[in-house]
Amino acid sequence: MGRLGVARDQLFVYHYTVRRLSYSRQEVLEEMVKLGKDIKPDAVFLPSVSDLHQDHQVVHLEGLRAFKHLTIFGYELPWNHISFSANAFVKLEQRHIDAKWRALQAYESQIELSRSYFTRTFVEGLARIRGTQVKTVFAEAFEVTRFIVS
Repeated sequence: MGRLGVARDQLFVYHYTVRRLSYSRQEVLEEMVKLGKDIKPDAVFLPSVSDLHQDHQVVHLEGLRAFKHLTIFGYELPWNHISFSANAFVKLEQRHIDAKWRALQAYESQIELSRSYFTRTFVEGLARIRGTQVKTVFAEAFEVTRFIVS
């Protein structure tokens, strides 16, 4: 988050065991409710409803419970999806792709595993595909779970 310019006082890190988040569902929900009260977000980005990763499913479902009164977007992780409803797009520029790639470099464990989806070529390629869908060079796609206009 530091690589994206997020201030330390705006960074909240919780320590749960990977692939065991379902054992802590209530605690996750309570942390999200507290976070919502503390930071009062206008919109929330959660893993997509169709994300197959077990921890991402917990975050999605508990996030829906905690933030059902807000705008909610689901983000895309293609390697965890069988399908994805790309129905909201944000146009990007090369500088956004560069910043995203710099931020992703912080995930050393993913880089060490040499995952095919964790390369600059993949990140830029997906952004080009999403951009093509909305007649621009690059874009990021989201699924709209709930959209509230004030």
